Amino acid sequence: MVRTYDTILLLAGENPKEFPRSKRAVEIFSQGKAGSIFVTGGVWGLASPPYISDGKRSVDYIQKKIVEEKLDDLLGRLFFDYSSHETAGNYTFPIENQLPGNPNLADFSKILVIIEEEHLKERGKTLAEKTLPQNKLEYEVVKGSYKQSIVSKVYSKALLTALRHIREPNPKAVHQFLLEKHPFYQEGWFEKPIQQRKQELAVTCIKWLIGLR
Repeated sequence: MVRTYDTILLLAGENPKEFPRSKRAVEIFSQGKAGSIFVTGGVWGLASPPYISDGKRSVDYIQKKIVEEKLDDLLGRLFFDYSSHETAGNYTFPIENQLPGNPNLADFSKILVIIEEEHLKERGKTLAEKTLPQNKLEYEVVKGSYKQSIVSKVYSKALLTALRHIREPNPKAVHQFLLEKHPFYQEGWFEKPIQQRKQELAVTCIKWLIGLR
């Protein structure tokens, strides 16, 4: 069978009981339609301790499926990056800060992004297109429990406003913005109480919405 995709990009942060994204990724890989699975995503910037990487939860599920379904051909073709604290970083870290042993996400010619509908509409697709050429990307929407909260809606609008000047794929520019301007990536962020982090994110979102970066 001719492969349709070089890799399946699985954005972490799925329901840890149902794993709809991981489940579908394994199904597609087992059908011979993809050469690898690439899980990206770490601890969400507003998560409460104990901090457990969303990406690791997904990888643990996939590795369990490898054993249960004897998918030996997936061994060595499951990649992961837990560096990111939000969706934009899920795309940029595997490109701009490639981990040893991982392929560079930008080197793949055809990428299938597994995503839930609300996440796709919220910011998933727009952020992908700011980091990777559209002709490399396809999307498969899976049913899941991802819902936009008020905080998520405001944050999404603010982030996309702050990045509106990036109209062509430019992972370096998006990544630089995250490291320099996004509160989740500033030193000591996760040492702050959750309420303080929420307040600081709210202030940041207001600045982004009024054009201050």
